[in-house]
Amino acid sequence: MAGAVYTVMNEIGVRSGDCIDVTAPRITIEVNGQTVYTDSNSNTNAIAIFPAAKGARILGPGTVYQTIMDEGDSALIQGLTIGGIEGNAAVVLEGVDGSVVKGNVAYGGWGSIWLDNTRNCTVDQNKAINGPGYPFVGITVTNSNPAETQSRHNIISRNDVSDNQIGITIDGVGATCAQKVPSVDNIVSGNSSKKSVAPSFGIWLGCGARDTTVEHNTVLNEWNYDAFDANRDCKTSTWKHNNFKNVYPSCILGLPAKEKPLYNFQAGTDGDNPVTGLALDENGNLYGTVSHGGTLCGGLGCGYIFKMTRSAHGWTKTAIYEFNGTSGDGSIPSSDLIFDQSGNLYGETSGGGSADAGTVFKLTRHSDGSWAESTLYSFAGGLAGAGPQGGLIFDKSGNLFGVAGGGLDAGVVFELTPHIDGTWTEQLLYTFQPGGGDGIQPNGGIAFDAQGDLFGSTYSGGANGEGTIFELTPGQGGAWQEGIIYSFANDNNGRSPLGGVVFDGAGNLYGTTWRAGSSDAGTVFELSPGSGGGWDFELLHTFDGDQDVGNPVATMVMDSKGNLYGTAEGDGYVWPSIGSVFKLSNLGGKWKESVLFRFGGGPDGGYPVDSVVFDRAGNLYGTAYDGGTNDSCFSGCGVVFEVLK
Repeated sequence: MAGAVYTVMNEIGVRSGDCIDVTAPRITIEVNGQTVYTDSNSNTNAIAIFPAAKGARILGPGTVYQTIMDEGDSALIQGLTIGGIEGNAAVVLEGVDGSVVKGNVAYGGWGSIWLDNTRNCTVDQNKAINGPGYPFVGITVTNSNPAETQSRHNIISRNDVSDNQIGITIDGVGATCAQKVPSVDNIVSGNSSKKSVAPSFGIWLGCGARDTTVEHNTVLNEWNYDAFDANRDCKTSTWKHNNFKNVYPSCILGLPAKEKPLYNFQAGTDGDNPVTGLALDENGNLYGTVSHGGTLCGGLGCGYIFKMTRSAHGWTKTAIYEFNGTSGDGSIPSSDLIFDQSGNLYGETSGGGSADAGTVFKLTRHSDGSWAESTLYSFAGGLAGAGPQGGLIFDKSGNLFGVAGGGLDAGVVFELTPHIDGTWTEQLLYTFQPGGGDGIQPNGGIAFDAQGDLFGSTYSGGANGEGTIFELTPGQGGAWQEGIIYSFANDNNGRSPLGGVVFDGAGNLYGTTWRAGSSDAGTVFELSPGSGGGWDFELLHTFDGDQDVGNPVATMVMDSKGNLYGTAEGDGYVWPSIGSVFKLSNLGGKWKESVLFRFGGGPDGGYPVDSVVFDRAGNLYGTAYDGGTNDSCFSGCGVVFEVLK
């Protein structure tokens, strides 16, 4: 009956259907310290407010399970403990105008308080958490039905959204950002999140949020970002007077951007999830590879080489060669590209070639800007090596050197020598010997010292089975002698190096390990020539697996001042490690680590797994395996990024 007041006198519940249906205007239900519940696992509700029930009031104290569904305008839900089962929110306001949710403790199995196609609603002074095992979103504003009115003019204020993966999110619904029906003119004010559940974001504005005001909020996030705006330029929303520290993008804090995505891979023929780094030409253009994508290989794509061209209007990506995996051509490019002195490009593929065991290839640049690809060498597999990776280097005579798998299943080091007729000949310089303390799996590439000796790392093997740093010294008759200069153990010095090594001008070499160290998140180390021909090990940095992310997998680069730069991919053992670009500053022999940029896994990218390169202005460029704006891949299709100086 319209305007009636009902007081719950005893605990009530049902096993199917709604427990209490509110269908008349201005009904008041006083829960009166009791419990109202439904045991059904279907989409039913303890209390359901229907469209005709305008002005309904559901008042605590008391407990309501599962969900209050509000489809009536101008409702008040106040002073309750409200729970939802897995997959349901605790409170759902759907298609309503002017309703208020105030002073409740709401926890759900998907989200606590859910505003869907709502207008002029207020969510105030609630504690919005999620049930054990289902920590997701505290408060959501969205539009799941594009045919209905947009969510607009809602106020989310003074709520505690701690203990969620995402505290508050405002977004629209659509397959892509361009297709989303936006939520407009909403206010997020005075909310707090003082503890988070990894991986997490305090306040998330999706690309479907428009003209949102975010003010006077406090987020002390233990993991990813205190605040995140997928629109990146902060021009579609207003951020002011908030207590944030770690945000993306930096304009949320009124600061210049630290990182800029230059290109978002779109999957399909465009490719996805780049795993190699970039090369920079004399004009500042970038070159890289994706291991999948293109139109060949049955439509799945065997990978291609791309060029990023800078202009006054930004960057443009073009494919300059597409691998076909047939007729001796390679497939699945597997290493960074390098230039020769004439501006030609060289690289490796892990598949294709005459034995489908990988290739070394060359792209010759013509005067008209076109490129022609040729296979320099096809690996035969087995003892002759297979699946090259880690990148190539030139010696002073124009010979190429690299590492590959195969051999005795422990890997090989090879040399390719050019001849006048344009052919190249392979020589195995060393075949790693499984067992007996030799290294196994030379994944990270190799480097020359000033004397022409080769150095590199192996992921495993060595005296302790946890990886090595090795040296190859040329001898008479073209033979090379291998020696292990350091064997890693599962200790604070690190283990399992995946990147190669880099030398300074004094002949010291530097590298990283993927795991171990005090947090099992990897280390940075230095090996210096010692007296008597040995090498002295020094631990420069131990990653903590939290603020500096950890788990570096790529070879570092060194600037003219002796500072080191690298990427860390993070690891599932130390969530939420979505990757970082880090710097180790050489301060007169003492080293200090700083994070130049920490990835959030959104439009900025996530999981950088290869090296960065410098331009002349000191900006850094690289690729990230995940993230970006395309949602067709599991967690984004990857990006090309720039870290600004």
